[in-house]
Amino acid sequence: MEIRTLKNIINFNISRKAALCTQVEWCGSVPRKDYPMMLVDENGEIIGTIGGGALEHSVINVARNIIKTGKPVLKKFDMTNQDVTKSDSICGGSTTILIEPYSKIIRGILKSILSDKVINHNILITKISSQNDIKIERIKITKGYHLVFPKKIDSTIDEAIEQKKSKSINYNNELFLIQNIGNRPILHIFGAGHVGKAIADLAHFIELDTIIYDERKDLANGERFPFAMQINNNDISEIIKDTNIAQTDYVLVATRGHQNDFKLMRWLLNLKIDYLSLMSSKKKWKLLSEALIDDGFTQKQLNKVYSPVGLDIGSETVPEIAVSIIAEIVNHYRSSAKSAISLSNNYE
Repeated sequence: MEIRTLKNIINFNISRKAALCTQVEWCGSVPRKDYPMMLVDENGEIIGTIGGGALEHSVINVARNIIKTGKPVLKKFDMTNQDVTKSDSICGGSTTILIEPYSKIIRGILKSILSDKVINHNILITKISSQNDIKIERIKITKGYHLVFPKKIDSTIDEAIEQKKSKSINYNNELFLIQNIGNRPILHIFGAGHVGKAIADLAHFIELDTIIYDERKDLANGERFPFAMQINNNDISEIIKDTNIAQTDYVLVATRGHQNDFKLMRWLLNLKIDYLSLMSSKKKWKLLSEALIDDGFTQKQLNKVYSPVGLDIGSETVPEIAVSIIAEIVNHYRSSAKSAISLSNNYE
């Protein structure tokens, strides 16, 4: 679930009429498979997207009618048109969209689950019954959800949490949409050089908050990093002494010197961070690895480091390198494993 879109939906002026459009089911090839939300106001203006194109145009038209009638609908959109001369979508699949009047009640539960810090994974379940009139119930799960839902639903919730994805399931003639709205990890970037700047910019567009560390104030400042959540201009020794990084966060080390890299890696390896990466050449990582092993670290620990960082896509320029690194971060976030084309696989 896109957190930025969700925040914009929550902040929508509720005095204006609007309809909330939520993908609740899909099959085959469709524009999106992540169960997105889109808000449509009475003028046809939108917040978010459910995939664009002919599908989105059709959903907007239905949504504007729902705003007038005030009655929710559960509508299946077929995209299996075989004639490329027609305007219908030819993706090859189908998707079901729940379209309903946007209300204070919906906004309230969305706001509460987004701000909930009690559990690591904020899960919103939308239960839809369509046997006669459409009936919709939203449930914010708690730690004891296994005591509330049938075993089949429990298993799907567990999968959504483990895979960091949203899912839907049909059970007893009801459709359950299980949306994983957990906050993404923070990306800590050590080094405000050209690559660090490019990665921070790209991270913003995949909704990763960033913290930038570099004592060079002419490089690490709000003007160069307008999207950064925080900028730290302390030197390495102060950073190591005063900084807390959660194990679930991601780290990229891209400083201007191998001595700083070594100091940081000695510290970061002990934190057992979920994604720890280092910008380096093959030779540099070999020398750093040997020094770290001499310092007491094991080869098993070093094998978990993404270095050289990035996917092997033949990148050469700074923007291309940044794309390869962000792509690797996305792969890790979605699969928690190294990609088959991760550059670091070559040096284990």
